[in-house]
Amino acid sequence: MPIVKLYTNQKVRDGFAVAFSKFLSILLNKPSFGLFVVVKDQNMMSHDNNADERVCVLEIKAIKIFNNQDNVGYAKGITDYLSKELNCKQEKIVIDFVALNPGFVGRHATTVEVCEPESK
Repeated sequence: MPIVKLYTNQKVRDGFAVAFSKFLSILLNKPSFGLFVVVKDQNMMSHDNNADERVCVLEIKAIKIFNNQDNVGYAKGITDYLSKELNCKQEKIVIDFVALNPGFVGRHATTVEVCEPESK
């Protein structure tokens, strides 16, 4: 159940969120119905004292997906995809991988730990 928030200072194309969800579903080997993707485009952002250059910050949270070894491959795949889709230099894309505790994620009026015990 990955939760994804993408922030960029540029306008994204119509349908980007759905296409990005499908891409992440394949990359992370998770069903697309379990992904929650939020895209916040046209934000005021800067990197290295430059507000004119295209930048992208991605926060991706999930339960039992991320680890130091796999994150390298995820980072490469996501960076390649976003640099192509958003026409953004790879060095201007930052990804924050967050490992979630299933007892701290609410879903179906309870927590994931309770409604999906295998996620422990």
